[in-house]
Amino acid sequence: MITTKMRLLITITLITLLSNSFGQISGYDFTRNNLKGFKRVTSTRTNYNGRDCTSYNSIYLINELGDIVRSEHYDKKELTNWTKYEYYDNGLLKYEESHNEIFSYDEKTKKETGQIKDDTYHGKIFEYNGNLLTKQIYVTCYDGSKSYNYVILYEYDNSGRLIKEVNVDGNLGVTGDLKPNSSVIDTMYHKDNVTKWTTTYLYKADSIISTNYDNNNEIQGYSFTKLNLTKKPIGILDTDPKKNKIKSITRTYDKKGNLTQEIVNIIDIDKITYDMVAGDNYQLFYNDKFLPILGLTKEKGELISKQIVRYK
Repeated sequence: MITTKMRLLITITLITLLSNSFGQISGYDFTRNNLKGFKRVTSTRTNYNGRDCTSYNSIYLINELGDIVRSEHYDKKELTNWTKYEYYDNGLLKYEESHNEIFSYDEKTKKETGQIKDDTYHGKIFEYNGNLLTKQIYVTCYDGSKSYNYVILYEYDNSGRLIKEVNVDGNLGVTGDLKPNSSVIDTMYHKDNVTKWTTTYLYKADSIISTNYDNNNEIQGYSFTKLNLTKKPIGILDTDPKKNKIKSITRTYDKKGNLTQEIVNIIDIDKITYDMVAGDNYQLFYNDKFLPILGLTKEKGELISKQIVRYK
């Protein structure tokens, strides 16, 4: 569900402080007021694998208005990717541009080496009607050659509630898929038709039912969301077209409405058709200003990742 305030990418960007280890977790909506007066947010994520542990650092630079204008992500001390952000005057996100490592094989060293280039990136353009996000345009630029890959269109009812989301893949001709979390091409194929995926949302007093359709307008699955009194999701159940259960999520909030815990239960892993991030129990902790400062990820009761967030 997308909030009517539509600070979508602000939420996603800052939840990335936690999502590098948490994956799907969301629920904290950063605003200009939250971050105004700070110059940067830093986070350290530590992943635990038996006796071994690995740490990653991220830096988010903030302007005088309280907007994040740049993020940088490091593996040890090596910069692995960076992103810049632009905003409309009202604070809504206008443009996002992410630069990741492009890997190539070095004949001399016989190894793959990564390089971040200014003229190679993935971009997103955001359009609104008032405060409601109506379109996301996805852009790819490789060695200065730009293409528009696909768009996401959003429709709302008279109350400003999202009722329809349409993903349109208009990238025709020879195209390809990237490997997960990578800029390395995995497969190449020829595409000669525009493809659409649609999700519709039906609202009831204390719940939302979303229905997913494929390009042939055939139902691919449902998602049933239970809401609390403040309209925050406390339970999400994903099913297949026959309403057989696939995955459930339970969310808990504090008195301020901040997400404190998310528990994921995989019911039928054979029907999961997307990448799953490790972890079935996610916890968030806040400071006295109600900003997230600590995130813990557990798998079957064992701590597998910890995220520490600092504000300066």
